[in-house]
Amino acid sequence: MDGKELEELKKSNPKAYESYMKLKSELEDAKKTPKNDPKPKGEEGDKDGGDEDEDDKDATLRDKIKKQKEREEERKQENRRIENALKFNLSINDFVKNNEDLLPSEIPEILKAADKEKYDSAIERANIVKSNLIQAFFSVQSNLDLLTANQKTQLEDYLKLTKNGKEQKAEFIYENIFEPAIETLRKIKKAEEVGKANAGFSSGSKAENAYKEKLMAISRKPPLGEKGA
Repeated sequence: MDGKELEELKKSNPKAYESYMKLKSELEDAKKTPKNDPKPKGEEGDKDGGDEDEDDKDATLRDKIKKQKEREEERKQENRRIENALKFNLSINDFVKNNEDLLPSEIPEILKAADKEKYDSAIERANIVKSNLIQAFFSVQSNLDLLTANQKTQLEDYLKLTKNGKEQKAEFIYENIFEPAIETLRKIKKAEEVGKANAGFSSGSKAENAYKEKLMAISRKPPLGEKGA
């Protein structure tokens, strides 16, 4: 968001503005994390440094580069998770509003309840909301019927988890099961609407054609002498 958008958000929804700034700060802090993890001062020059020091001492340059790349990739993934959580938290209200005809009626209430809770991070909030959305959406049998056999199995295993387990796995289930399911449902609804529109258009066309024929018949009468002047 640019400065103007932030000002508008601050005026229209102060709570959402505060949430956005807090989440943005978390992301910036995560990006500032040093690339190389500093070694605790107590371990520097310690002859009895332990196995980790010995491993570092014996590690080849290739091993060190590999480990550094792994750490950098972990940080990148964490940053991506924070960014995705930020986007989700800021857009979920609009998503629900735009898809209210596809979602259970309880979901807006779930979001209202979520806004009253306090969270340690953007990721925690996103996962808790996603977990509740998943459970609410698939409590409807017709939505469950949209899934493939493999997706149903994954969802069944997910629903057997504890509350914390569901929240930890929510990101995966949301992206790989919930989002494809709601996209399928959206296509089905659209196809139904097109079908209804086409049916209405067909009947409308017949009526329109009949009206045109009537007008043409009336317009032909004087010149053809069907009714004398």
